[in-house]
Amino acid sequence: MGIPSFKSLLALEATVRLGTTVKAAEALSISQTAVSHRLKDLERVLGTSLFTRQGGRLRPTAQAITLADTVRTCIGLLEQSLADIDENIHEYGLTVSMLPALATKWLAPRLAVMAEALQGIKIHVSASRNLIDLRQEGMDAAIRYGRGEWPETAAVHLSNEYLCPVVSRELYKELHDGNLLQQPSDLLQLPLLVSDVPDHWEDWFTRAGQPAIRPEPVAFFDDDAALIEACIAGHGVCLGRSVLVANDLCNGRLVAPFPVFMEARFGYWLVRNKASPATEAFTRFRQWARNALGEDAKIFHSLA
Repeated sequence: MGIPSFKSLLALEATVRLGTTVKAAEALSISQTAVSHRLKDLERVLGTSLFTRQGGRLRPTAQAITLADTVRTCIGLLEQSLADIDENIHEYGLTVSMLPALATKWLAPRLAVMAEALQGIKIHVSASRNLIDLRQEGMDAAIRYGRGEWPETAAVHLSNEYLCPVVSRELYKELHDGNLLQQPSDLLQLPLLVSDVPDHWEDWFTRAGQPAIRPEPVAFFDDDAALIEACIAGHGVCLGRSVLVANDLCNGRLVAPFPVFMEARFGYWLVRNKASPATEAFTRFRQWARNALGEDAKIFHSLA
């Protein structure tokens, strides 16, 4: 007796379980003819008939039923082994979704620090502006910007965010040397750059004690990384978000001419599917991200 193919054994199990080759074909996503061929191959290898026909219906023999039960047990064991492997992978690895600007301006400059803090844990980052379904997209977690209210998720607050105007160091020096930046309203001499966050220039001017100012921005960006790069290139002034500009402030690419801070309406949250457990990898990444974002807030306030 030879060794049957796995495909023929699957055809047998599906046919015995579902009662017809038509339903077995649907379950296996193959044609009915393919199921019939696989059953015939199995009977040829085993040297015995596995079905009898009664009134146009296939009736499995006792041997077929026993073999189908064995196949079903083996499939269960295989699925469990694969699940154990997958659980082990996710325990020591993490797939995280976040906004492209956050991945570019916050995470990328800190990769070495993160790797040292999370030794043994591999992080896979998916940068997307879409509010993804964690389960459907195969993501373990996501860093989201908002109020922590998303359906079917467990959200853990990581950090608040603060805003303050920032300009390039070269533009700041030029304006400062010309005595052109004496008070917050002087920023109206510059092109005002904005993104799609809900905090606006009018809010900041009010915070700075000048509520009558309703400025008209001259350029809109739907990506904060592009907004910040335009600012670094000297094309105007933007409301720097503490998480995204802390590194550029620290490295001298940006300067905050007026240290008037405004707390953003939204904050950062680490979310996971509510039905999924918080793995060790998730917990350790959460601790590191919370600490790193806290340090960024300190840098922002000390340099702005």
